[in-house]
Amino acid sequence: MFRRLYEKYFPTLSHKKYQIVLYSHDFDKLLVYFISANWIFFWTRLMTYKQLGIVDASAFAFGLLMEIPTGAIADMLGKKKTLLTSLFISACSVLFITFSNSLFSFWAGFFILQLGWALYSGTAEAFAYDTLVDHKKEKSFDQVISTSGTLMGITSISALALGGIAYAINFRLSHFFWGIAYLIGFFLAFGLTEPKMDTEKFSLKAYFAKILEGVKYLFQRSLRPFLVIILVLMGSDYMFHWRLIKPAMGMMFHFDANMMSILFTIFGIISVGVIKFLPQIRRLINDTLGLYLLAIVMAVGFGLAFFDLGYWGAIAILLIWLAGTLTQPWISVVVNQKIPSASRATTLSTVALITKIPYVFTAVIAGQMLQEGKLNVFSLGVAIFILTSILVSSIVMFIQKRPAQ
Repeated sequence: MFRRLYEKYFPTLSHKKYQIVLYSHDFDKLLVYFISANWIFFWTRLMTYKQLGIVDASAFAFGLLMEIPTGAIADMLGKKKTLLTSLFISACSVLFITFSNSLFSFWAGFFILQLGWALYSGTAEAFAYDTLVDHKKEKSFDQVISTSGTLMGITSISALALGGIAYAINFRLSHFFWGIAYLIGFFLAFGLTEPKMDTEKFSLKAYFAKILEGVKYLFQRSLRPFLVIILVLMGSDYMFHWRLIKPAMGMMFHFDANMMSILFTIFGIISVGVIKFLPQIRRLINDTLGLYLLAIVMAVGFGLAFFDLGYWGAIAILLIWLAGTLTQPWISVVVNQKIPSASRATTLSTVALITKIPYVFTAVIAGQMLQEGKLNVFSLGVAIFILTSILVSSIVMFIQKRPAQ
């Protein structure tokens, strides 16, 4: 039965190459789900919320800077060795964090973890693509990534549930499982084969040229009406889903670690179901209206978070969660339609980079406001910002269409 399912969903890959999928799409983000609902409770045993914001922002900024030299490292070591190095560094740093008992050691471990993530970033997808090129199957790359994303969604729910159970046993255990998962990935990576084809060599000149190329396509006429809304949606989703805001909001609504684990697992299941209906949703409404509706739903979620809703605050979290779940695939569809195929990945990666940079500042602000018990004011500010972006985007679209009338 497993073999039939495998052949159905991975028809272009041999059985020996199954591991490619495991490393081709955000494997590092997947493992974070072990601690997604409880990390804030562990970390704030050793630091204040204000310190947490500073730690998160500074480590995040360091990780962004490391994105540049790690590309050169991948060229020097080879993609397989880079993946091995990334997974080993990540495993060691997570286990170091697990047994840390001071703010400084925690901070040091988290900084080292950013290096592991930076080494992983970009290398995994390049590894998968080059392997497909070796087998003359590069046209199947989108299919591999799509199927990989579905598998990752299902697996992340399992990791979230397991992490919640582990935290209930001991507050360090979910982090320990997180580190062990990286170690398992490290040993599995030895079974990979370095692709013979190397489609691109890293250089600083090429790196910044790609960013400039992505910016150029972002501002081209066909994509200009979507630009503001795309940046705001992706930035808000990243801030909520992958950093400090989501668990902090759960705490604001009086959920403890165990309740958050259950809640986030349920929301994860709902999200996997909702994303499957994206093609049907797009048949009912056009992309412009769809992205605007996602922004409105996200703004409503952040706006509701201003009020002391208690457990009903789960509705606010769910609205933001679902809007964020549909954001990435919907934006990818829009970019795929508006941008030449050779520049799509560059444009999407440029959008991702641009939308991450503001978090360096917002994390510090969010940590300070959480410390003062005013995270609800921060949430209201985000809601107002999103609604303002809708207005600005509408004006830009109106101005662009007016000459044609």
